[in-house]
Amino acid sequence: MAQTDSRGTTVLGRERPELNPAGLRISGFILSPSIGVGTTFNDNIFSTQSGKKSDVVTTVSPELLFASDWNQHSLRFSGEGIVSRYANNDIEDHETFDLKADGRLDVYRDMSVTGALGYQLGSEERGSVDEAGGLTPTDQIKPRLSFPPKTGPLFLETEGGCDGSETSFRRGRTEAPARD
Repeated sequence: MAQTDSRGTTVLGRERPELNPAGLRISGFILSPSIGVGTTFNDNIFSTQSGKKSDVVTTVSPELLFASDWNQHSLRFSGEGIVSRYANNDIEDHETFDLKADGRLDVYRDMSVTGALGYQLGSEERGSVDEAGGLTPTDQIKPRLSFPPKTGPLFLETEGGCDGSETSFRRGRTEAPARD
């Protein structure tokens, strides 16, 4: 039986910050690269009821984070990808990528301005609700700019976004906390 602490976390599941990689310090930033490799067997790669085909899929998942280590303000750039290669059905090979940049400008003690921009190139898995053949990647650009105070009675946010088939914009969302 595994030992657990008062929060219900097992010994093996506990955070171990002393074992986390430190990253590479570059001026006021920390560069943190990582990579994952995996292999999966899928007995129905086309997600069909008949004519099932099986294959072995190898995935490589590189990630890169370049984040500021400042006392005030913040800036982060990140990129990650998944490269999937099928052993016998190379027409199913695909790549997905996600690039993001975000930052925070501390204006006053209780107010900051945050912004983010991302680009995503992906594809839907066969058999998923949004899948349209599974071979055409989906481009998405995800901008965001907000002016939320860290604390206070008012929250304002402006967001927008577009992808390969649709554009959306939402603005002027205002929320005030309920008063007793």
